[in-house]
Amino acid sequence: SVRILTCALVNYREQLHQYAAGTKSRLDVLMAEKEASQADAGVRQARRGREAAVMKLNQVIGLPLDTPLDLTTRFTDAQAGAASGAAGPAGTFQGSAMPDLEAAIERALRHRPDLQALRDGVELARLTFDQAKKYYTPNVYAYRQAELDLRGAELALEQAVANAEFQVRTAHAAMQGAAEQLAITRKAVEQAREGFRVANLLYVNGMNTSKDLADARLGLLQAETQAVQALFDYNVARSQFGVYSAEGVN
Repeated sequence: SVRILTCALVNYREQLHQYAAGTKSRLDVLMAEKEASQADAGVRQARRGREAAVMKLNQVIGLPLDTPLDLTTRFTDAQAGAASGAAGPAGTFQGSAMPDLEAAIERALRHRPDLQALRDGVELARLTFDQAKKYYTPNVYAYRQAELDLRGAELALEQAVANAEFQVRTAHAAMQGAAEQLAITRKAVEQAREGFRVANLLYVNGMNTSKDLADARLGLLQAETQAVQALFDYNVARSQFGVYSAEGVN
């Protein structure tokens, strides 16, 4: 938004200069002024959105809403891993750049705290049942209850293991899809930038209209906005995958 505003202001000043020299019409100046105003409004809206996001984050972590934050982790191209570098023809994603799915599943099943808690529950139920077998016969209520508790704990663990694998697989697929979309939007930004550069050159040389230039600028803004959203979506998907696959858990 800031880049687009800068371009719009430069164009507006250029229109004023050319209007004064008699080479541009009043309509061109008015259109450039409108674009500059719209770009400025977009920047102001983005800043308000950022302020709201900071307040929401402060609320979540229990700080006063007006606490200034200095974020040390940022969404950058480097954080997207090899997403862009692994993009093949037409934005396809080369799977070798993604985290290994089977290794992630194995890590999740071994280290996820929720599964470990259920394993502890199974072990406790097994110990309780072993004790019941020493003192009661199978027709005694305490024996049957301990047996049912053990079976229930084992079933809960089996279901949780299956669900954990499902979560890792779906998160991996979501991350791969987000990486592919990120590569596509980056390509779209490159094309839009080149389109805007050409449109600006043509306009400076009197070979197209101010509307053509405005359309190219709008196309660039939309492409960059979509790329930022795609980068955000990738980072969210990557973080979700890390949670489900127990990354960093020993």
